[in-house]
Order: sequence, then structure tokens, then C-alpha cells
Amino acid sequence: MTSAILLLAGSSTRLESGIKKQFIKFHDKELFLFPLETFYKIEDINNIFLVCKKEDFDHISDVLGEYDFENKEIYLVEGGLTRQKSVFNALQFIKKNQIDTDFVIIHDVARFLVSEEIILENLKALENYSGTTTYFDETDSILSINTNFEVENYLNRDKIKKVQTPQAFKFDIIIKAHEKYENISVNDDASLLLMDQKNIKLVRGSPLNFKVTTNEDLTLLMLILKGKYEL
Repeated sequence: MTSAILLLAGSSTRLESGIKKQFIKFHDKELFLFPLETFYKIEDINNIFLVCKKEDFDHISDVLGEYDFENKEIYLVEGGLTRQKSVFNALQFIKKNQIDTDFVIIHDVARFLVSEEIILENLKALENYSGTTTYFDETDSILSINTNFEVENYLNRDKIKKVQTPQAFKFDIIIKAHEKYENISVNDDASLLLMDQKNIKLVRGSPLNFKVTTNEDLTLLMLILKGKYEL
């Protein structure tokens, strides 16, 4: 059994929209529904956990009620103060409620254009690995700087990759890692497995699987959606 954890507890502080990015609408459809529908239609995923702020529970429930999500259980889980805590809350929810889960796939909803292919490749890799992470190549020149904001050194971009989500894991391994390193701050869940020296399978992502953080990102997303749905 496989569960998907979709993270949408962010506050969108770097946007100037006045509304959380996951609830912005495109053609009267809130953006969080785009990745949700992609995960929902994958047969190998049995349950979906939407991690969000408690204050958004009623709104999300109302939105979900307008769509046909009858074939899979969708749970709402309260998020934490950090991404790491939000994931841990979802894992603990699964464990506490004894929801049958062998594998879990975790995704930042702000990557609204994740593809079904990327999701399936992550899940497939769990046949031979404890965990996975989606990545994409770095095409720009990369440099390090000193404390005076001066160029320190150019880095070899062939050895540098951009980390994306989803990331997939065997459930018992990832929840034990979260429990073990609960008080150590990390940027993503694969980092926890690396701390235990476990191998992480890299799954190639896509330039379309970018994370909407700034107003410029949101503009780009809207242009892509407009081209996709209106041509």
C-alpha cells in the first residue's frame, strides 16, 4: 500500500498576491487541485494526506466536495511550523491511525506541474532503494561567494543538481529517520536517510516541475497553464 503526502501548509510570504498560492485560481480551479488530481489518478497510490494549516481545513473540505474524489481516502493533517515538522505530523498520523502503508511519496504542492511519469519513476525505484529524490540538471554557471559578496570560486556544475520533489520512501525507514533526527533541521526528507548513510536513488525531474515561490514564478506558471489549456 502506498500513501502520498502533499504539503500545502505554507503561508506564501514571498508572494504579493494577498492569498496563499495554493488557493489562487486558474479558470476557477484552485492551484492545489492540479497536483492533487495528478496523484489521485495513479492507481498505485491508495491514500492521500493533505498537510495544511488547521485554519484552512474547512475551505479545503469545501473545495474537495465540489469534485469527484470518491475512490480514495483523502485525509487532512495539521501542518507544523516547518516543512520537516509537517511531514513528521503526517507520518505520525499514518502510524497512530494504523493506516496500512508500505511506501510513502512526499511532494511540495507548490510544484504544481508535477507529472505522472515522475511520480511513477520514484515509486518504481523503491523496489531496490530505501528512498528517492527527484532532481534536475543545473545549466547556469554556479559560483560560491565570500562574506563580502565577492566571487570566491566557480563550481563544477556537472556535479551539482537541483533537488525537486516528489521524494519516495519505504514507510518504516522514513518514519524512524524522522523520529531519530526530530531535533536536527534539514531541508528535505532524503537528507535524513543520507545521515544514516542509506543510498538515495536519483529520479530525473523536469524544468516544468519548478516550485512557485516568487511573483515571477507565479507569472510563469500562469503562462504555462494558459498555453496548456487554451491553445
